[in-house]
Amino acid sequence: MPKSQQAFARRLAPVLLCAATTLAGAVVSAQTAPRHSEVPAPTHLYPEPNVSGLITLPGDFAHVRYGVGYLGRAARLQLDLEPAMRILQRWTDNGTEVTIYLLSREQWQQAGLSMPFGVPVRVGRLALAAPAEGDDATVALWNSVGLGVLPSPAANAFPGTPHHASSMVMADFLTYLQTAEVLVDEAGLAGDEHWVRSLVTHIAAVGYLTKNEDPRLRDLEMVYRQALTRRPERSLAASDYRPDLGLGDWLWFQAHFHRGAMILLDEEGRRPMRDLHKLKNRNDGLLTGASILARWNRLEDWYYDSFSTISTRPASP
Repeated sequence: MPKSQQAFARRLAPVLLCAATTLAGAVVSAQTAPRHSEVPAPTHLYPEPNVSGLITLPGDFAHVRYGVGYLGRAARLQLDLEPAMRILQRWTDNGTEVTIYLLSREQWQQAGLSMPFGVPVRVGRLALAAPAEGDDATVALWNSVGLGVLPSPAANAFPGTPHHASSMVMADFLTYLQTAEVLVDEAGLAGDEHWVRSLVTHIAAVGYLTKNEDPRLRDLEMVYRQALTRRPERSLAASDYRPDLGLGDWLWFQAHFHRGAMILLDEEGRRPMRDLHKLKNRNDGLLTGASILARWNRLEDWYYDSFSTISTRPASP
């Protein structure tokens, strides 16, 4: 978007915001699962689970702890994460390893995780908890935030029905994304604002998928297209991206960060991670949103096309 149009867009923002609020208020969920406003986003660090009976499947970069009966699920998840971790470690310039706790619904409750079962979360600095299997409730959870069509699983990849398995494909997408987030944090690339951290995470995660022509990229884009229908463009500001978001709004933001990553990777190939390190080093070790938008004009256009310039939420105390 040219600079003159950006100025016009900023003047128009209050009108668009009013319309967006009206539209959002008219939407009524028909699902029996919790409404999107009642489901928190996976943005908090939880304590590492203290669950008995877990077996460790060691890896070079990703170690999986799982319960009896879930070895196949653990091995497939590790098989997906290991090659990605190898590349992401190089791009983020750090040798961090991660541990995935693959938990049943009962073990999830035993661990005291307040996030609904089915949505992976970070536990401790270098670990994640992920669901071991899907059920009717994990399907309904994703349906409740506007994902009526979930990605199709590979044959016999997960236990349960095809619908249950599809909810686990969705969970594994987020496990992969949060694994990339761990590496971004450890590399000091989290930035000065919440949206910077997530944009950089998507640049790293999507960069690996595009490099390897991973078929998961097509499924991710299908998911994000659905997430974007929840709200009009520019109905939330980048500063509204905070840890206390609901899951539906969090997915809306992820869809925009994915799009920003795709725009940058289309223009720069695999170079952005190297350039992000340079931007951080030039600014005394802090990567800033302003420096990213100044470095890439297409990202500046993406930013103003995607987000409102007026926050809809009160400032944090």
